[in-house]
Amino acid sequence: FAGGGYVHRLLQNAEDGKIVEGTDPRLMEEEQILNQLQGEGSASEPPLSALERSTIPTYSSSAEDDEATHRKLEGFAGQYYTLLKSQLEQQRIFYQGRLEAIRREHENTTRNERQSTSDL
Repeated sequence: FAGGGYVHRLLQNAEDGKIVEGTDPRLMEEEQILNQLQGEGSASEPPLSALERSTIPTYSSSAEDDEATHRKLEGFAGQYYTLLKSQLEQQRIFYQGRLEAIRREHENTTRNERQSTSDL
């Protein structure tokens, strides 16, 4: 899960096969930016412009951002609930129809069997 918390990245060491923890790419990117701002970045790395956006989600601790995120999640939850409710209602109608058709078929079969046995 990226964007909501730290993700442990476990890798297998090629030398001895042991499991080791990989580095967090957010920390690597922050370090890269700091190095470039300080002029210590490698010449092979292209400099990041101030307008480029990071592909790694940022973490904000402001109350306004938290409230906006909460409202957004509440909206998604409401949409999910509405969709789930409509899908379950459609399934209920479909299976009630199937059940009714099976009952009618069973009644017809039972009625036909009774007629055939009474004819004997």
